[in-house]
Amino acid sequence: MIPSSFALKAACALVFLHTTEAILYANQYNLSPTSRSIKSVGIFRTTGNVESSNSDKHEINSALDKFQLTGPNSSLTFDFGKMVAGVVSLNISNPSCNGLGLAFSESEQFVGFASDHSIFFNFNDGTLFIPMEVGLYTLPDKWSRGSFRYLTVSLGNTTVASTSITVAFNNLRFDASPDRLANQLQQYTGSFYSSNDLLNRMWYAGVYTLQLCTVAANTSINHAVILDGVGWSNDDKAANLTGSDVYLSDGAKRDRTSWSGDLGVSMRSAYVAYNYDRMQSSKNLIRAYMVVQNQNTSSPTYGYFPYPGSPFAELLYIVDPTNGPYTSDTYHLWAIAGWAEIVLVTGDISFGNKYFGQIVQGIQATYKFVNNSTGLFNGTRTSDWGRNGGGGQNIALNALYYHTLTRLSQVSSFLTPIPGANAEKWSAMAAKVKTSANTLLFDSSAGLYKDNTTATGAQLYPLDGNYFAINFNLTTSPAQSQRISKSLAARLTKFGSPTPEAVGVISPFISSHELRAQFLANPGDASQAMSLMRTQWGYMLSAFSNSTFVEGYSTDGRLSYAFYGPENDALISHAHAWSTGPVFSLQNFILGIQASPIDVAPGDGQWAYQPRIMGSGLSFAKGGFVVAMGEFSSSWSMEKNCFKGTFTNPEDTMGTLYVPTFGSAKAKITVNGKAVACNGQTGPFVRMPNMPGGTYAISVTY
Repeated sequence: MIPSSFALKAACALVFLHTTEAILYANQYNLSPTSRSIKSVGIFRTTGNVESSNSDKHEINSALDKFQLTGPNSSLTFDFGKMVAGVVSLNISNPSCNGLGLAFSESEQFVGFASDHSIFFNFNDGTLFIPMEVGLYTLPDKWSRGSFRYLTVSLGNTTVASTSITVAFNNLRFDASPDRLANQLQQYTGSFYSSNDLLNRMWYAGVYTLQLCTVAANTSINHAVILDGVGWSNDDKAANLTGSDVYLSDGAKRDRTSWSGDLGVSMRSAYVAYNYDRMQSSKNLIRAYMVVQNQNTSSPTYGYFPYPGSPFAELLYIVDPTNGPYTSDTYHLWAIAGWAEIVLVTGDISFGNKYFGQIVQGIQATYKFVNNSTGLFNGTRTSDWGRNGGGGQNIALNALYYHTLTRLSQVSSFLTPIPGANAEKWSAMAAKVKTSANTLLFDSSAGLYKDNTTATGAQLYPLDGNYFAINFNLTTSPAQSQRISKSLAARLTKFGSPTPEAVGVISPFISSHELRAQFLANPGDASQAMSLMRTQWGYMLSAFSNSTFVEGYSTDGRLSYAFYGPENDALISHAHAWSTGPVFSLQNFILGIQASPIDVAPGDGQWAYQPRIMGSGLSFAKGGFVVAMGEFSSSWSMEKNCFKGTFTNPEDTMGTLYVPTFGSAKAKITVNGKAVACNGQTGPFVRMPNMPGGTYAISVTY
């Protein structure tokens, strides 16, 4: 259900009292700056003739020194110690040259005279040359770099030997999440702290990734510079938005635009950790889709939403005049489902009604592609997250179609009825999809869904479609979900979870869905989910970025992504919102807080408490978050065979407690000092429905 009281606590007045203790302990993990003025923390390397004014010329120790670069190929690379974003200012003196080169890189692998790539595949961002103005020089806003750790200043290879310049780093104006005040940058709407250092680092790296990916709507990658042959610029604007709007983009470096598929992960992460103004940044992402819906009545994709939203969608009209940006069945569905879920979690009925007509037009656009016999969506537009194939009656597309139809049916009951909106029809269509998908696509001998109905598809058991089936309730029983999860968990390597549908790829996007599916399929045993989380996201933190999560990489652990080709590794984003799955999973499953209509099971009320402790490997965990409904917090500890937990939720609400039994039929349970009968239950939880809002002290001895 959607909570009825939306005079609720406005996001601008969010209180962080709920996690005071967790924040106190976890401050060491918070990666956000305390000010919008950032200094470099050191020197990564130099090349050529570089001397420092404040140290021995062979030992450059401080980023605050003045440095003299002399002659060809002299360069100096500043290290910020973590991913940052913003506008650079330098102090320049004694120039005897016409320009100084600047280059940015997220990875040390691409540190050099030219920047890594941010525009398009192997398009060269090149070296940014700035004019020689004595004194303080600040880059124009269009050259605010989205995400980087390394800044290289250099003289070119054609510089004469006598040419020199003295330069000092002044500051970086941090411009991510421009809607937050400088003293609010570390104030998240959620917190997490546990007995495991890696998980704590992981959670805060995920939230920092969201912060970097939250950008002003007029600072997107400007693809028009492709016409110049080299260079980059971040000054394109999403249609339907203004420069004062922010949206949750795909990546901080690129594309800095709206992608509906990414919202399938990033929206949930933001909901429990980075939720301001009732998810306004996610709503704005949807607004950037609505403005570029296909309105060409003669087009076969009339009514479709684009693959990427504005402003990237406009580029695709130029790249492919025939199809434009309407090349993805899945991202069309993600846009519809994303809109529905945002309406459900925020309760913003006016936002829902505003776009309901376009959404109905969008779902009607799919009807012509539905097989009359099976009811399955027959995919014809296969652009996707980077997987191979995807067409035909395939499991990933149809699990997503089922999900979209059920979400539409769910949300429509809260909106003003309009022509074409038919919850009964959508529910019936969804039921037929579920029946046919399990009849035609589930291989009972393998215990997995095959990719599609073709002979070739029968040989492939994809990660995406199988985990979508669990998450979207396409499976027919808990046993089926557990069998799928166990089979796929066995594929985990020391680098992460490989995706056979994208050969050679580990996709944190799909693995974020996998995390959620592993928890859902195994409510009494978190070991498979936690193994995936510690292995894959732990590797990402150690191998690629110590502060954010990378877009994707290869199954042998290299920074390479097959979707882009081996020559485009410099394009890979190191701060990508679709990779933030642990942010949600640690809150929703380890802390056990379920507080939205898209996560609380039917019949459980407005919230549920269900901590997954067995198999977590933790001795304690604490944290919580604030949403429109109010404030939620959870704290629990384990000592030998004794569990103690405290769960607080808003007054004037109703929900369900799931008290862990640890598989013991003789568990002794108390809630607020009163004994609760276990009744010989051997399942993982005792369910206590219809519990009023407040604070619950829970004790279990087994």
